[in-house]
Amino acid sequence: MITFTVTFHGPFHVGTGSAEGGLDRPVDRSNLLPASSLKGLMRAEAAEVLGVRPDLVSAIFGREGRAGSWWWGDARFPPNTVTFGQSARIRVDGDGVVEAGFLALSEHTWVDRATFEVGPSRALSAVET
Repeated sequence: MITFTVTFHGPFHVGTGSAEGGLDRPVDRSNLLPASSLKGLMRAEAAEVLGVRPDLVSAIFGREGRAGSWWWGDARFPPNTVTFGQSARIRVDGDGVVEAGFLALSEHTWVDRATFEVGPSRALSAVET
């Protein structure tokens, strides 16, 4: 198992997918940075930035209908370090005019760091032992 530490240089947002509490884009306070988001980010970096071969990316991260050889854990945050903020967005057209009716209110998370774990697939580990 490998433990990673993430250092944040600004706020982040992983949303719930639905509006609630007067916010168009609230964060999921029960799981601020889920394994699926971390895995997706690492998959994209492996493929797009590092140029890892597609067959290796699929083997490690999985592909539709097939699990990969590694699993990811949710991010964990040091106690009493997470704060929340809100922001508003508007949409501006090509002429620099605010589009009527577009105002989005969102929530974001502030924290200095988090840790998460990545390890061999539990199914794979059980077969190998």
